Amino acid sequence: MSQQIKKHGKTALVAGLTLMLLIMYFGIPSTNAASISSRQMKLTNSQPSSTSTYDFQGTHSGTSVRCLEIAFCTTASGSCTAWGGDASTRTKGATGDWSGWTYANWVATTTTSATLVRYATSTVEAGGASYSFATADITNPSTGGTYYGRVTTYSDQICTTSVDTGVTAFAIVSGVAVSATIAESLSFAIDAKTNSACDDNYGSYGGPDSSATAVAFGTLSNLNTFYHACQDLSVQTNASGGYSVTAYEDQNLRDSSSGVNINDSTGNGGGMTETTTATWSTATNNGFAYTCGNVVGAACSLSASSSYRQFACNGANAVCDPGSGAETATAVMYVSTATTSTSTVEYRISVGTAQGAGSYSNTIVYVATPTY
Repeated sequence: MSQQIKKHGKTALVAGLTLMLLIMYFGIPSTNAASISSRQMKLTNSQPSSTSTYDFQGTHSGTSVRCLEIAFCTTASGSCTAWGGDASTRTKGATGDWSGWTYANWVATTTTSATLVRYATSTVEAGGASYSFATADITNPSTGGTYYGRVTTYSDQICTTSVDTGVTAFAIVSGVAVSATIAESLSFAIDAKTNSACDDNYGSYGGPDSSATAVAFGTLSNLNTFYHACQDLSVQTNASGGYSVTAYEDQNLRDSSSGVNINDSTGNGGGMTETTTATWSTATNNGFAYTCGNVVGAACSLSASSSYRQFACNGANAVCDPGSGAETATAVMYVSTATTSTSTVEYRISVGTAQGAGSYSNTIVYVATPTY
């Protein structure tokens, strides 16, 4: 009898174990989620404490997805320690930052968590290759370092039954401060010009080729006749306020031995001064004056090559005719922005029969002043 009981007991034990194994195999569903492959987290701004858009991209194998979740942690696995950033003020990323998932279907569901972002949809969607979803207005942690986004998709809207999972690492780093200083620059040059080139701009008159430092008219053998000579003034500067080139003569063209001047011209109608331009086309209106024309840029202060002006005379009254001396230098060229410009200055002279013989000279002074 005891042997029979033992026999039946063994049979019952084996049957019970078999039943338990069958229940374990068939009765308990698997909760292992698939892995999201080719995953990456793209940030628009990786600087500490800055606001950034977080764009997760990956290949999802799940065919029944209703919830997307990112948990921001300091580690890739284990308990999720708060990362120090703030996702509670986040907003749904732009439609162009979502791919694969139907943008209009997904609604953000977590509004107060600093570490968790969730989107849910009432419409079941299937995952696929290179799917992405983006979240904007997340504040990065204040401390630089490596952080982790633990991404999970779920088959239900309340995010309980996982489908796919994947972890991405991303770095919060300070921006690189790049600085450079540009030194203030100014280049001012006075260049020679041939009489032929001067004729091209201002008509054909006798006169010399100039040098960079001198205009030597020589002997003016024809009275009541225009002679001219030209020079180029070139300025290059990075001054944000541009520049001005002012000019003055130290005296009239003057014969120092006799004390006789060649007066500055007053133009055709007698109204020309150091500040007032006038037409000067009649050679019997004798004197000395200048005009300028633009070559590169538009810096000349005179409106046309037919308008002339006296140089401001900086000497004493006796050596500055007509008018008085100690006049303020006037602008020949000016611009209001950083630029490169070149102007041609024409010096014009005519003397009459009453002009005394002698050797006449003066000095024209140009001053270039940039405004930084």
